[in-house]
Amino acid sequence: MKKMNIVSLSIISISAIISLKNLPITAELGLSSIFYLILTVFIFFLPISLVIAELASSFPTNGCCYIWASKAFNKRIGIITIWIAWMESIMWFPSILAFCSLIIIDIIKLFININYNEKKYLIIIILIILWSITIINTAV
Repeated sequence: MKKMNIVSLSIISISAIISLKNLPITAELGLSSIFYLILTVFIFFLPISLVIAELASSFPTNGCCYIWASKAFNKRIGIITIWIAWMESIMWFPSILAFCSLIIIDIIKLFININYNEKKYLIIIILIILWSITIINTAV
């Protein structure tokens, strides 16, 4: 099992806040968005990272939030916790893939005349992004 270093953890944290979907809102706020991002670090990310660090060092096994909730409450709560985390990623990942694909289609449309409403282009680009991320992730 690979361990995460500080660089990959930082990149994951930054991409959770400043993603393609949130970039227009961040740009609209201008320099004041930096204040809100720093405020978010101190109000949310610092406390949650301290809690996760404490839980991870207290329970050094695989299973993450399932183990933590199971030990704190019971196995049923652990199952509900991991199911909610799984459902969140199931809803988030396809929507961000579709969002990125639509941006790529808009960029391609500047150079090539394609029909924006054809779903085959969207599906092809989603699959290219998904497999590219998978290949990059397994290579690293």
